[in-house]
Amino acid sequence: MEKDRFNTINMNLPSGRVIYKVGFSEDVADDHIRHICNLKNVIWECAEDKTEESIKENKRLMKEYPFLIPRKRENGEILDGEDYSCTMLDPMPKGWKKAFGEDICREIKAFLFEENMLEGYWVKQIKEKFGSLRWYDNDCSRHAKLKQIKSKYVELSEHTCVMCGAEGTMRGNLRWISPFCDECYEELIEWNPYMIRKSNV
Repeated sequence: MEKDRFNTINMNLPSGRVIYKVGFSEDVADDHIRHICNLKNVIWECAEDKTEESIKENKRLMKEYPFLIPRKRENGEILDGEDYSCTMLDPMPKGWKKAFGEDICREIKAFLFEENMLEGYWVKQIKEKFGSLRWYDNDCSRHAKLKQIKSKYVELSEHTCVMCGAEGTMRGNLRWISPFCDECYEELIEWNPYMIRKSNV
C-alpha cells in the first residue's frame, strides 16, 4: 500500500497568502487540490474576480466603514497603492456577507461612533474558522459592548450557509466543518464526492 503523501497548496486571498495542507493519498490528492482551488471561487469572492461594479461597491464600503480599509496589522497604517480591489470584508464567505456582512459593520460603527473610537479602530482579519465567524481587530474586544456585538454574529454565522446565506446546519462529515443549507450541501457533494470524509471504522 502506497504511503500517504502530505500536500500543500497556496491560495491568494485578500487577507494574504493562505496555505492549505492536505493529507490525502496520491490517487485523490491532485483532484482534491483542484477542487479546493475551484471552491475558493464558490465560497469566497476574491480580489482577482473584482469587476467595475464591485470596485464601486468597495469604495462605498470603505467610505461608510473606514475600518474595512486594508491596513498593516501591527500599526493600522493604510497600505500603499490602495486600488479598491478588496476590503477587509472580502475573506468572509459570500453567504455570510449576503446575510449579515453589512449588518455587523453597521452595529460596530454605531458603537464606535457612540464611544468616539471610530478613528482609532481597524480590522486586522475577518474569516471563517471551524464553521464560525472570526473577527479580529486592534484589541478593542476589552469593551463589553463590542464583544457582545461580535459574539452575536459568531453565533449567527454557525447557523448560516457559507454559500448562499440561507439558514444552514453545521456539516461535520466534510473535509472541514462549515454550515451549509440542504440545497448547497447536496450541490457541493454532487460536484465533488471527495468532500465526504471517510469513516475511520
